[in-house]
Amino acid sequence: DPVGNIRYDPSLGGGATWDVGCYAFDVPLWAFGRAPERVRARFHSAGGAPVDTSGVATLEFGDGRVAQIDYGFDYGPCARYELQGTRGWIGVRNAWTGPDEECVITVVTDEGWREEVLPGADAYEHQAAAFAEAVRTGRAPLVSLDDSQRTARVGEALVEAARTGADVSL
Repeated sequence: DPVGNIRYDPSLGGGATWDVGCYAFDVPLWAFGRAPERVRARFHSAGGAPVDTSGVATLEFGDGRVAQIDYGFDYGPCARYELQGTRGWIGVRNAWTGPDEECVITVVTDEGWREEVLPGADAYEHQAAAFAEAVRTGRAPLVSLDDSQRTARVGEALVEAARTGADVSL
């Protein structure tokens, strides 16, 4: 229900792009190890919502590397992604779910396929533990400030692309 839900409050950075889309567009950033060269995006606001409630985007990384993503509040839970390459693909189901759901990773190549099932986990608990470990030991955090800033820049570019209807270069 949007009433009173901070995810629907534009003054608090609400909207599907920042709430759930960030997971979708962060996957190719990690897979390719950098920000895209160009993005395009379209958003939808269901029922007159003051924020985007779903979105689709294309991220172009150059050399034929492209990511296509979709996300939103408008449809049921969907926490999966696929990475496709010239020699196969990797699919991950229940990638961002809680401790009650297993994460299933499927790897398919010319040589066959295999599945790996990981037990459910509390992502927030793991994040807090990793942060505490970094503080305690002085080691660099798993996700650097540069990584976080890169993700934010891509999110801002997607918002701009959806607002203007034009591709945005990074």
